[in-house]
Order: sequence, then C-alpha cells, then structure tokens
Amino acid sequence: MKGQGRIFRADASSRYLPWVLGLATFLATLSLAALLAVDRTLDRWDNTAAGTITVQIAPSDDPGTDAIRARSIQMKLRADPDVLEAELLSVDQVTDLLAPWLGGAARAGELPLPRVLHVRVRDAGSDTSERLAALVESAAPGTVVDDHRIWRSRLVNYTAWLRGGLALQLVLVLTVSGLTAVFITLSRMTIHREAVRLLHQLGADDSFIAAGLMRQSALSAAAAAAVGFALAASFLFILGQAAAGMDDAFMPLLRLQHLDWIWLAAVPLGLVVLTAVVAGFTARRRLNRLA
Repeated sequence: MKGQGRIFRADASSRYLPWVLGLATFLATLSLAALLAVDRTLDRWDNTAAGTITVQIAPSDDPGTDAIRARSIQMKLRADPDVLEAELLSVDQVTDLLAPWLGGAARAGELPLPRVLHVRVRDAGSDTSERLAALVESAAPGTVVDDHRIWRSRLVNYTAWLRGGLALQLVLVLTVSGLTAVFITLSRMTIHREAVRLLHQLGADDSFIAAGLMRQSALSAAAAAAVGFALAASFLFILGQAAAGMDDAFMPLLRLQHLDWIWLAAVPLGLVVLTAVVAGFTARRRLNRLA
C-alpha cells in the first residue's frame, strides 16, 4: 500500500490541474504585488500631500525683487501658528521641476520662472487654506496658492477603487483555484472508481485513499506553483528595472522591498496548501457518499 496515490496519476484530468495552478499563481502573485505597491503609495500620500500647500509667486522683471518678496512671504507663513514649515525652493530646484515640461528653455533661463514655496500645515482644511491664501495675496497680489486636497482626494478615491479591484481579483483567483481542485478531484475519483473499489476490498479505509489523492494533488500543485511564481518574479523584476528612473510621487510603481517578497512567496505556498486541503476534503466527502 506504499504507493496508494499512484492510481491517481495518469489521467486526463490530472494533467489539467498544473496548468490552472501555474496560471493562478502567476496572476495571484502579480495581483498581490500591485496591491502592495498601491498600499505603499496611498500611505505616502496620507503622510505628505494631506498637509501640503504650494505657493507660486509670479515673476517680475527684477529677480532681486522676486527674491525679496519670496523671503517676505516665507517669514509671514512661518509666523502663522498653523504652518509647520515653509520651504522656499531655490531657482535650480524650480528649474529641475519644470525641465520635464519646458525642456532646455527652463535650464537656459529663457523663460521667467516663479518662486515656489512648499508649505506644510497642521490642518489642511478649507478654512486654513483660504486664510493662508488671503495672507499671501495681501503680501504679493497675483500669487497662486495650490491646495493639494483637491487632486489628492481624487487620487485617493481612484487608488481606493484600484486597491479594491486588486483585492477582488486576488480573491477570485483563489476561489477559481479551489473550485478547480474540487472538480478535478471529483473527476479523478470518477475515472478511478474501480481502483477505489478494489482498494476498499483490500482493506484500505477512506482516510488512506484520501491521503493518497491529497498527496498527489499537492505534488502536482507544487511543481506548477513554482513555475508560475518564477515567471511572475521575473516579470516583476523586469518592471522594477524599467521603473528605476521614474518618480513614484504621483503613481504606484512596482518597486518591491525585501518584506514584500516574503508576502509574495506565501502565494504559491498558499495555493499548494489550498489545493491539497480541498482535494482531501472533497475526496473524503465523496468516499463517505460511496460508502
């Protein structure tokens, strides 16, 4: 009876399971990686953009006057009790920010550039933003105050829906994998019903037969899951290299940390355990009905 699982090896349904599990592992790994990237981006927005206001001082014909006006507004903002920090960006920093849109014209100084302040406030509510905007306008008419709450709320809402979709996709992949294991287990038991009956006549109990089927399902799923995870890891590595020079301040990028790989490695292991448990449970239920 040492080879109790061998009767379940060579049949058409058993060859279908590795393809499904390999594809399920690939999709589940990518879904979890995307979910981790979205969560990290959303946390970063919560910690930064929520209390940030940008002040843009329109340029004049005299750069010296612009610098004085910018310093004056910076001092007034720092004196406000609701302002945590008011950082005045240098001309080079503003140039670097505008270079992707203006190209060489920004670096060559062909265009007048505004002076920019990044302001962190205690409360990013509308009252605080309106009061600071009035303060800045009185000091320098024509100054633009950009409250990040508007675009941030839209991004957060979109990201929340994206996160929900990725989580739903992950659940669906696991559900389909479990259902596939159920149907394939029932098919294999139907195909090998004569062999199951013979094992019963030789004295094998239901637990013995179910354990054999469970073992064979786990081995088949392990090989398929390993291949699927290797393909997903290779794809994620390529995406990480492609995103190496990109800024992730405004969009989620698949840059994985060491802890993320631990979570991702749990995907193939979880699918193997799920397949084995479902196969064993289904086999026991089927054998009880045949008894």
